[in-house]
Amino acid sequence: MSIRRPLLRLLSAGLVLVALLVLASEPTGAIQAASLEPRPLRATNVPCGILSTDTTWTLAGSPYVLQPVTGYNSLTVAANVTLTIEPGVVVQAGSVSTGLIIEGHLEAVGTEAQPIVFTSQADSGPGEWLGLTFDGGTGNLRHTIVRHTGRRIYTCPGGV
Repeated sequence: MSIRRPLLRLLSAGLVLVALLVLASEPTGAIQAASLEPRPLRATNVPCGILSTDTTWTLAGSPYVLQPVTGYNSLTVAANVTLTIEPGVVVQAGSVSTGLIIEGHLEAVGTEAQPIVFTSQADSGPGEWLGLTFDGGTGNLRHTIVRHTGRRIYTCPGGV
């Protein structure tokens, strides 16, 4: 019995020491602002096809997921149409055969703090979507990241 009491005291002291070490290792200070930003509950699905009117994709609707539909694997920004993408927006391809084709104009001007990102839904490695194709269209891309593309070779109309 006399051995049990010192052993219990030693164990109790050890538990207190472990608790103090854990508490001491916890970070102090402010919570990072990024963790306080609201996140969308779900993505904005964009059916592939032809975008025929000027359109703006906002941060509030991000991420935008390009979804293939019967007859269309990519979203085409038609000639004389502008797709404007706000800083911080993420555009994701819904499949490996999905891309964004620009025959009109793509205005994708992010900021250093809020770049615009074009990627796949998996966002894990190369060749996961078709990427951006400028087919007679124009673009203004700044602070824009395009990643995980390169699955197939796209042949331009006219054999160029």
